Amino acid sequence: MLRVWLLLFSMSTFTSALQAQVNLSTNATSLPSLKESILLPVIAGESLHAPELVASLYTHSDTTLVWQRFTSTADQLDPLITLLQDTRKEGLCPEDYHLDALQKMSVQNGSYSNQQLVQLDLLLSDAFLLLISHLRNGKLGRICLDNDWQCANNQMNIPPFLALSIQEGLLAENLQTLAPPYQQYPLLKREMAKYLNLLQQFPDSLGITDTIGTIAANMERWRWLPRKKDSLHILVNIPAFELFVYQGDTQILSMKVIVGSLHHPTPIFNCEISSVVLHPNWNVPPSIARWEVLSEVKQNRRYLEDNHMVVRQSWGPTDTANISLDSVYWDSIQPSDFPHRFVQLPGPLNPLGNIKFMLPNQFNVYLHDTPVRQSFQKEVRAYSHGCIRLENPLELGYLLLQNDSILQLTVTDSLFGSNEEHTLDKPVPISINYWTVWIDSTGAPQFYEDIYQRDDALIQQLRPQKRTFPMRGKTNSSKRTYGNEPIKP
Repeated sequence: MLRVWLLLFSMSTFTSALQAQVNLSTNATSLPSLKESILLPVIAGESLHAPELVASLYTHSDTTLVWQRFTSTADQLDPLITLLQDTRKEGLCPEDYHLDALQKMSVQNGSYSNQQLVQLDLLLSDAFLLLISHLRNGKLGRICLDNDWQCANNQMNIPPFLALSIQEGLLAENLQTLAPPYQQYPLLKREMAKYLNLLQQFPDSLGITDTIGTIAANMERWRWLPRKKDSLHILVNIPAFELFVYQGDTQILSMKVIVGSLHHPTPIFNCEISSVVLHPNWNVPPSIARWEVLSEVKQNRRYLEDNHMVVRQSWGPTDTANISLDSVYWDSIQPSDFPHRFVQLPGPLNPLGNIKFMLPNQFNVYLHDTPVRQSFQKEVRAYSHGCIRLENPLELGYLLLQNDSILQLTVTDSLFGSNEEHTLDKPVPISINYWTVWIDSTGAPQFYEDIYQRDDALIQQLRPQKRTFPMRGKTNSSKRTYGNEPIKP
């Protein structure tokens, strides 16, 4: 009821604003026609996607009809229709923006009744408000396809942006400023244009259509990244099993990574690396402690000693004292009731290796070294419990700590104590994402296996939808395993 009341209030405000601004000259739209149109659930056979934003737009406009300069002749309307048609090059669907209705109205060559002028104005407003939202935040917005996807908040005040763009005659130019500021996006856009041209030549090619859908899904994922891009930033591409470090648009470091298995997928999120831990302890995650380590200890009491592990009373941040193994009733304790914490000490068996990179996030995922080096030689590297293992962690450590006195020493130096954390002077942004298409340094597209089987669900969501703003979806990936090394993060 509250949403209905707010919508009616917005419509009332909108109508009042239009009444205050209406021009009663012979060329202006009459107020009764405006009132009737704005309260209609369907306008020229189309439902408004964002009626609240439409109402807000007209409060930022100096004239009753926002698009009047474009609707007097068909020639003036054509550039707007072209802008909507060109959304295909952004991996979007022109049909989402009232394209069919606007094209039908454009053939009237500027001969519109007052009612048709109102309808045309409202549909154009709704179309471009929605388009700006899609370009800025992605079509699916901040609510993505699964619980382990987290998108950036790129919110902006859309109605004033559109009003000013129309007023200054810079709509096309200002729409271009909404593109993600990452080098891959224009490269993918160029690739999209190439395949759209191929589709015109071979309209029945299923392979071309599938590729266009895949590129569109990856362009959408770039729109989920933060618009503010620091000079130094890190990207992790899960399907490529690669990490890239950029200084501006220049790649200065890359390395192989190992990501989560299909049973333990690495989540998608944006955050910052805040600190580096040298010779880290490994706090065994509760699920691994209860269902893997506890079982091993029950079968072999020397398991903890053999693996340089200790037991602590609880997960409390101040609980750093070890407890005696004899104080725990191992045989009778059940996994679901296990209250203690296993900690693996630094050393050659520690799965975190010599260095760990902390990036506070809701998923408890971090980057780290690993003593298991042979896995980096495999083509498919999806073996972890969700954390990201680095091929050359020391190189990344040196790069991030280059302004710190720690650079004068090596991270394996005996001067460093166990579990020693160094906070970065300036946190470094990192985006962990899922791109199955990547344009390499030669300009050639690389298509990666969809290891978590997520492309199809996203492609489906990107197709024309009769809805207002993004709705939650879920992927139903079948459980396929690429390998899973136990008791490893």
